[in-house]
Formats: sequence, C-alpha cells, structure tokens
Amino acid sequence: MEKINKFIGSKTVTKLNPLFTFLLTMGFVFLDCVWQNSLPRWNISYGPIIISLVLFAIPRISLFLLWLIILVLFRKVLVNFSRISFWIILIPNLILTVFGLYMFCIEPFFITQTRIEIPVPGLTHTVRLVQLSDIHVERTTRREEKLPVVVEKLNPDMIVMTGDFINKSYKYDSIAIRDLRSLVSQFDAPLGVYAVSGNVEDPEQLEIFFSGTNVEWLDNEIVRFPEISDHFVLLGLTYQLWKYDEKTLAQLVDQVNAEDFTLLLYHTPDIISTASNLNVDLYLAGHTHGGQFRLPFYGALYTNSRHGKRFEMGLYQVNQTTLFVTRGIGFSGGFAPRIRFLAPPEVVVIDLVPEKATQE
Repeated sequence: MEKINKFIGSKTVTKLNPLFTFLLTMGFVFLDCVWQNSLPRWNISYGPIIISLVLFAIPRISLFLLWLIILVLFRKVLVNFSRISFWIILIPNLILTVFGLYMFCIEPFFITQTRIEIPVPGLTHTVRLVQLSDIHVERTTRREEKLPVVVEKLNPDMIVMTGDFINKSYKYDSIAIRDLRSLVSQFDAPLGVYAVSGNVEDPEQLEIFFSGTNVEWLDNEIVRFPEISDHFVLLGLTYQLWKYDEKTLAQLVDQVNAEDFTLLLYHTPDIISTASNLNVDLYLAGHTHGGQFRLPFYGALYTNSRHGKRFEMGLYQVNQTTLFVTRGIGFSGGFAPRIRFLAPPEVVVIDLVPEKATQE
C-alpha cells in the first residue's frame, strides 16, 4: 500500500496529461483488436468482431472524454485530480478487458447441467431424456469437443434436440456442415435421438445434416414408445411460424388419445398457450438462449420471443402443461457478439419417473 501511495504521489502520475491518457485508452482499444482477432486461433469463436470491437471501444473512449471534460471544467477545484486520474482510466479499462475475456473465453465453454423430474402415469421405471438445443455450430471448438462427453456420461435413454443446429451465418458453409455432422454422429441412445427444426435452418437441410447419423428428424410427426409406456407419445413439431404451427399442433393432438402422456418438441416457447389449451403434458423448447447476455436481478435483455421475458428460461407450469425452456449450447449468429454472460450453455436432464413413486 505504501508503494502504491508513493506511485500516486510521484511526478510521473502528477504530470499525467491528456495525450498520455488518450494513448493509454487507445492502447486498450488496440489490445481488444489483438485478443478478439486471436479468438479463432484459440479455437474459441469464429464470429465477426467489428460489432464487439465497437461495443468495447465506446465505453473506453467515453471514459476518456468524461475524464477530459472533468479535467477542463474543474481543474481549479480538483487540485489533486491528476494524481488519481491514472487509476480512474486504468482500472475501468482493466475491468472491461477481464469482463470481455470472461464473456468470450470462459462462460461459453462452461457447460452446465439442469435436472428435472417429471411424473408420468403408467411408467414402471425411470426413463432419462437429455435435451440439447441451439447448438449453432460454426466450427468445432472446445465446446463441441466437450459436449458429446458430457452427454454420454449422463447415460440417456433418449436424446431430443430442439432446433438451431448450425449458425445462420454458416448455414451453407461446407466446413460448418461437416463439423455439425461430426458432432451429431457422436450422439446415441437406446430409445433413439430425435430432432425438430429451428428458425435458422430450412427443414430440408436437416436431411443433409442428419443423413447417415443416429438422428431422426421429426417433421410434424408422432412417435409412440411401447418400451416406455403404452400411452407415451412424442410430438415433433416443425418450426415455421407460431400462427401456423399452432394449427399443426392441434392436428397432431387430434391423433392421440386422451389418456396419452404427450411430450412436445418445438423450437420456441411461443405456442405455450395453445399447447396448454390442448393439454400437452410436457413441452420442451429452446430458442431464447436465456437471453445469452443477462443482467443481475433482471435477467435477459432480449429473448426473441413473442412472450418477451415471460418464458425466458427454465421450468414453468401453465395449467396442466409443464414447459422447460433451455438456454441451449451456442450463440446467436449474424453480427451479434459470440458471448455469454450469466447464461452458460445448458444440457437438460429430464428424468421421467413413475407417478406413484413421486406420490410416496
């Protein structure tokens, strides 16, 4: 502490001038350019960096301008301001750098697990489902390398995937498609691996993505599982637009029996009202990414859902229907920064348990 005080009182800091402060600020901007351009080399992110560089540069330059305005307007009042101005510039810039490195390099690779139990009538034994969503493959990174290992250790009886398998910016990229196929080829489960489309890929692309793999694409289809129960039904609903998809869901539900336990796979939570009115039992969705960037005590800033923040992530009960909205695995595409903050990637483990076991 004594050394710091001596440094603050030194002539070097006391004579800190606007030019030095500007150069210090530009040094951090240059550092942003270096580490963000290095992300592909580190096998971390393959998205564009222009927007993220701008987003980082704005607070850095704004801080410098604020410092300059205060220095000019209040120099006579703040006699010792120049002694602390070095720290006023340095510390926030360092915090922003650490913040950026965490959002880009750490949280996106911290794959979490969320576990829920759902009682199912007529079940004689526990059945484990693993839900994956919004993988958004661009290239094989450490996240894609880790995901199959995580899933395999969970020993799923069935794997279900709720859309957005490739990033929109890379949907016709041959390397991205190759890497996606390599990833999904590693998924396997005794009762099968099932997928529905998301809003990114065209439904016909799923045949290219999944041909020759264990993944079965459900295109507005119903699958029954006598191995689970005589009344267990999987509804795989293709994403088009919620107004049309609500009608398609009603047509599918018309084909099941009243006593059937219905599990709906659909990309977004946007048709929850219709699903609830149709007495769907369990509804698994993704799409929101949990906001991907969340604020403490507030949550998602944006969910790209017609319901806004109402179903941003997690478990919800809407009348008889249990809805789970997962944060998914990957990132939004386009010019959006490839970051996650307070919304780490998520693998969902759903244990379907005999209803009597939960009552006891």
